[in-house]
Amino acid sequence: MALAEASALGCAAAEPGALRARATRQPRLLRPPATRRPAYGVELTDAWDTSSFKVVSGESTAAFKSIAAGESAKHTMVLRPLKEGVFTSTRANITYTTVPEDQPGDEEEPEYREALSSSDGLVQVVTSAEFRRRSGALTVEYLAVALLAAAVVVAPLLAANSASKRLSAPKRA
Repeated sequence: MALAEASALGCAAAEPGALRARATRQPRLLRPPATRRPAYGVELTDAWDTSSFKVVSGESTAAFKSIAAGESAKHTMVLRPLKEGVFTSTRANITYTTVPEDQPGDEEEPEYREALSSSDGLVQVVTSAEFRRRSGALTVEYLAVALLAAAVVVAPLLAANSASKRLSAPKRA
């Protein structure tokens, strides 16, 4: 039995219609060690809701002549969300065979297999104003932490430098 795995980079939050979300599928065909062989005639089909996303570049399908065992292949689509909301990502469908179709002779009968990629889970698209509101509070918190960390590092350094100068200064008689 073969397993298929795909990792994907999901969409970021931004203004609907202005965001270029990058959805990348990396199919990796995994097999038990005893039957570890390359996959041939690999076809990947990916679909996103056309009422919610527009394909800016790339294709929803990809074909690879072969993928070596344990290797991966990459397919990229750039999407633009058309409306805000929370969307469930789809899984890419992967089909392949374990023996090349153009192989001379009938040594081994091709075994056709089908698998699904992993899911990206929920994809959230929000307006630019909402994104700034959510991330603005974090910016202030990160700035406060950076200032406190700088104080913890700089204050002892200044104290040590001052003490070093006092100790190394020549004593007056």
